This record gives sequence, C-alpha cells and structure tokens, in this order.
Amino acid sequence: MDPKTALLIATLMMLLNGGVLGLMHRDLPESLRQSAVSWRIATLLQAGGVVLLAVQEYLPPWFVLPIGNLMILLGLTGYWYALRQFYGLPGRAHMLLPTLFGTAAVTWYAVVDPDLSMRISAASLAWVYVLMASALTLRNARNDRAMSRRVLASVFLVVSVFMLARFLYFLTSTDVSGTLLDSSNHWNVLTPMVAAILPVIGTTGFLLLCSDRIRRDWEHAASTDYLTGLANRRTLANQGEQRLRRACLRGEALALAVIDIDHFKSINDRFGHDIGDQVLRQVADR
Repeated sequence: MDPKTALLIATLMMLLNGGVLGLMHRDLPESLRQSAVSWRIATLLQAGGVVLLAVQEYLPPWFVLPIGNLMILLGLTGYWYALRQFYGLPGRAHMLLPTLFGTAAVTWYAVVDPDLSMRISAASLAWVYVLMASALTLRNARNDRAMSRRVLASVFLVVSVFMLARFLYFLTSTDVSGTLLDSSNHWNVLTPMVAAILPVIGTTGFLLLCSDRIRRDWEHAASTDYLTGLANRRTLANQGEQRLRRACLRGEALALAVIDIDHFKSINDRFGHDIGDQVLRQVADR
C-alpha cells in the first residue's frame, strides 16, 4: 500500500468515527456532552489535516504543509482537552504550545530552509508531547476504575512510542529525501496506519469511557437517597441480608443502630421543609 492510499483510508476511517460520535453525542448526559463534542471536533480536524497531506503534491508546500500539520496537531490537542473536560479539569493556554512549536517548525523547514528530516522530527516531537500528556491525564484519574480508561491510556501510549521512534529515526537519518508520500520509506506507510488508531480505536475507547460513567452514575442513583446521599431502603435491605448471612456463617455478632432526629416535625413546621432538608443533610454528613 502506498502512503497516499494509506492516508486516504485513514481519513475515511476518521470521518466515519467522527460521524458516529456526532450522531450519538446528543444522547449523552449534559455532563459528558461537551467533552464528546470536543472529541468529535478533534477527530474531524485530524481528518482535514490528513486530507491536505495526502494531496500535498497538488498544492504549494508553503500552504499545505503548515496548515495540514496545524489541523492534525490541533486535533491531537483536542483529544487532550476532551479528556480534561471529561474529568472536570480546566483547559490551559499552555496546551497549545506543542501545536505552535510543531507548526512553526514545519513552516520553517518547509518554506525557509527545506529539510524533510527536521520537518518530520519536529512534528513527531509535538505529537509525542500531546500524546503523553493525554495518557498522563487518564493515568492520574485514579478514582475512575473503568477498564476503558486503562485501554484508552494504552492507545495513547502505543501511538506516542511509535511517534518517538519516528522522531529518533528521522532525526538521526542523513539520507532522507522526497516527501511524506514517498513509498520507498516504510515509515511513510506505517505512520497513517498508526495515526488512525486514535480516531478509530480511541473513539471507541472514549465512548466506552462515557458508557462506564453513565452506568456508575445510574448505579449510584439507584442505591442512594438523592437528598442525603446515604444508602436508600433497597441498598440497606440488600446489605443487611448479606451481612446477616455472613455473620451467621462466621458465628459473629451483628449490631444495628437506629438514629432518630428528635422533634424533627417541629423543625419543618416552624422553618419550612427547605430548612428541614438542610437539617437532614447536616445529620447525614455527621
């Protein structure tokens, strides 16, 4: 398979996954919808950038190479931003630095001082930074025990290791010529295939991440009282049955404490039910 065909196939896969996510994101809860929108925009940006690189022989290099790499790097940064949104973390201005560095370097080595090795090395280095930062965001979310989080982090790591190897290869190579579409270099064929892992497998992993979050939220809602956050009657009955059975099997004692709020009705009568709800929350917290 020649590099141009690989790039076009990768583009098609990105567009299909971006389209699927576009159809599904409206069914997601409001708390997850914005991160899904960011992920979809990132996928479409990558697809647009790959299209430009695939047709670079028909367009002036001073235009197609900087804009194509800019779109791809913005797409990668969009994945990083979507993950931060998913975990309630704010976006930061410094997140755009790898994109600015990569685009500036590509522009310099495409227009001012043409050098294919340095151009690909700079772009690959920017990729590695953003991919590793995304994997670190997933790794630091230790309160999320979903397997999809580990799978998605692994996807980012695999692609970042490949890009690091690509960076080292082109940085140390002394005989590199032609363009990214040169089929004589195996890196040109492998790169679009590996790059397509993120928008394809990565999008599937992101959707599973959303699904796991929704499932946990529903489980929590079904097992707790919405006002106090304490276990509800259903959970108490299930847990009580399990603990009583375990105590009987082990020959252990089991105690149950019942706490009542004295004169609670008078609080509702004197101050209203809104204040009564606040009292219930305070007691529950204690």
